[in-house]
Amino acid sequence: MIEIIKIYNQIHGDILLMIIKIIIGTLLIVNEKYISRRFKYSVIVIYFGMMLGCFIPGYLDFSVKGIFLGTIVGLILGCIIAKYHKTDHIANSLFLLIYFYEIIGCIFYIFNINFSEILGVYNYDIDYKTIYVALIFSVILTVISYIVFRNKNNFIKIVEENKYFWIGNYFVMGAVIGFCMFPIYGPGDWNEMSIELLNVTDDFQVNCLVMFEVVILIAYREYKKTITNI
Repeated sequence: MIEIIKIYNQIHGDILLMIIKIIIGTLLIVNEKYISRRFKYSVIVIYFGMMLGCFIPGYLDFSVKGIFLGTIVGLILGCIIAKYHKTDHIANSLFLLIYFYEIIGCIFYIFNINFSEILGVYNYDIDYKTIYVALIFSVILTVISYIVFRNKNNFIKIVEENKYFWIGNYFVMGAVIGFCMFPIYGPGDWNEMSIELLNVTDDFQVNCLVMFEVVILIAYREYKKTITNI
């Protein structure tokens, strides 16, 4: 497993990954008059298919070949889903998952909740246990919300209008944050590598910043709509 980390750091993978995320984020943010929703959907499905195919074998302690094979399998599955899956359920779920994670992270930061310390397993500079708990709660809330609100027209309208814009914004922010976390030596183990690949962070002060930015973006978009309708 150390081999793949060394290769990643030798080729300055953090810089490469930052560029990829910024490109993806920009593609998602660009107005749909220029880039279609279908293309945006394909981009995020293929990206996360590859990332999941990459880091799952890493957690199972597979070899470098196993990780590359998993990445290829994830790429193929992502392309198949993007081609034949005609609805946006995956994008909707991803949108909810991302921002539930941000909200939960803000709550943990505000109330100074640290699950690594609570569980007595704090062995790293990065609070992985709190990240895992935030992700688990995010998944649960995403499933519940999607079941409860999927038939609510107003809820669906808000998600449909903003999801690619907000996911793109999250990619760009995550690219900058991820690069700042490992600016010199890159990730030191597979946990740190996974954080970069999945675009998450344990720096929940940043989550507060992201949520504040989202509030500003929402207010700006609503202001533009109001001006347009006058």
